[in-house]
Amino acid sequence: MKKYLFFLLLLMVFLAGCSDLMVFSDYDPQCNFTNYRSYRWSSSAKEKNEGDYLTQYPFVYSRITSAVDRELATKGFTLIASDEADFILNIHAHIDKRTVIRYRPQAYYPRHYSRRGGFWYDPWWSIGERESYLSSYEEETLVVDVVDARLSKLVWRGVAKGLVKQYRNADAMQADIDRTVSEILRDFPPGQGKK
Repeated sequence: MKKYLFFLLLLMVFLAGCSDLMVFSDYDPQCNFTNYRSYRWSSSAKEKNEGDYLTQYPFVYSRITSAVDRELATKGFTLIASDEADFILNIHAHIDKRTVIRYRPQAYYPRHYSRRGGFWYDPWWSIGERESYLSSYEEETLVVDVVDARLSKLVWRGVAKGLVKQYRNADAMQADIDRTVSEILRDFPPGQGKK
């Protein structure tokens, strides 16, 4: 039974490590998040800089904001259009091209010698050569910022990083966006599940 439990635990750890999404968040510990009830989107949210991925793809921007609205509604927050909101949301995204040098070692082996019917062993290992190759990929980053409306101060930031995927249809993309937004906002507001 202990072996079975050990292998099950090992499998769970392995599967958790296979996630294609890295999510983290940070917040201002001085901020009292219990006072937050309503939010609005930043008026400058649609006026992104040129390097922002969401500027080039307005449909993706709409999908992400809708997913954030749905997720926050399940947490009890209300979207309002006025300046009376408790906090302001802003999102931005970018794609970085990454290149990694990887090494594949060749076999290392001890040397054996045979002479006049005898056999002897050299304890020194021969140094095999390494084969190196470049691996390139694109990494996308989505950032959700929460700004206190009264103080105009960043109080919470959630970030998700993952590999860029190609989608065959909009439904598959929306499913990934929903999962990503849910993971980002899982710990918002901070301390929600702690007592």
